[in-house]
Amino acid sequence: MKDPENFWAFQPIVKPSLPNTSNKDWPTNDLDTFILSKLEANQLTPSAKADKVDLIRRAT
Repeated sequence: MKDPENFWAFQPIVKPSLPNTSNKDWPTNDLDTFILSKLEANQLTPSAKADKVDLIRRAT
């Protein structure tokens, strides 16, 4: 490592700008917006919301 001060871990945290998405209703938080952006870039759509039984099955 030539210059430790330029190492990525020592850089200040910067909040990235949110990507544009065509579906404005699906994202419920900022992370969802980034996920939806990648889905749309690959011409995919989000899955339907899982019910309680499916969530329990996935967790066990």
